[in-house]
Amino acid sequence: MIENSTDDSYIKTEIINMIQENKKDIDLKFINEVKEYYTLQDQLFSLTLQEIQAERTGETALMNQKREEVKALRKYILNRFFILRMKLRFAEKHYMTPFRKEARRRAIELLSLVNIAGPEIVVDSYPHELSGGMQQRAMIAMALASNPKMLIADEPTTALDVTTQAQILEIIKDLNQLIGMGVLFITHDLAVIAEMCDRVGVMYAGNLVEETTTTEIFNDPKHPYTVGLMNSVPRADKKREREIKLDTIPGTVPNLITPPSGCRFHPRCKFAMDICSLKKPKLVEISPQHKVACFLYSDESEVD
Repeated sequence: MIENSTDDSYIKTEIINMIQENKKDIDLKFINEVKEYYTLQDQLFSLTLQEIQAERTGETALMNQKREEVKALRKYILNRFFILRMKLRFAEKHYMTPFRKEARRRAIELLSLVNIAGPEIVVDSYPHELSGGMQQRAMIAMALASNPKMLIADEPTTALDVTTQAQILEIIKDLNQLIGMGVLFITHDLAVIAEMCDRVGVMYAGNLVEETTTTEIFNDPKHPYTVGLMNSVPRADKKREREIKLDTIPGTVPNLITPPSGCRFHPRCKFAMDICSLKKPKLVEISPQHKVACFLYSDESEVD
């Protein structure tokens, strides 16, 4: 079984074979016609919204233009896809069966890819019938459905127990290597960053303040906010006396509706200078593969 195999080449071959076998009974001409039909329907909907917006703002000329475009496109769709619309309306079951068959096959394939046992059974399950870990795997499978070049994983291990968290992280790492997919991993967990990432970007109040390799960020952080983060977490490789408390960053996170002027971290920074409240520091390279946005390392500021 593919879900029990650890041979990457075997898994790739089996996936390709499954895809080819299930393409034999699919009418690609019909599929392409349906895709074109729904694409034009989306354009018609967009034009209708533009017409309504022009009418609300009192732009009579634009409203009349959009109204004519809507009429023309609606007429084209009715004439161009008359037979297709009849097929979909009166013989939907017959014509949609290949789509549903392919969708089910693809769903089972993706569930297998994220190591869910018994995907043929799980595919028919309701969410409340799955454990937290299985639900998370199903979400990853959904994200992979369109064959993305990059997977954006925003706190994918939140509310999971440690064992399940490790399994999910392992799956993401395996997918990264197996299908060559990039991963943008968003998390507050420094331990997860150390385990998963090659490069790290540290953000504060919506701004990127430091960017470098994972090794560098843990061994030699530069930005005061990054240093504060690292010093606020217990580390087994650092010897500390029992009476020494972990560092804390003073103050609170700013309101992003009315953020501080200049560097957004300056109200909480113990190294803040006058320029920090006036200008926003530019992200500059201070060493190979290491960028920092801080006036401690460069006088450059962003252009307003």
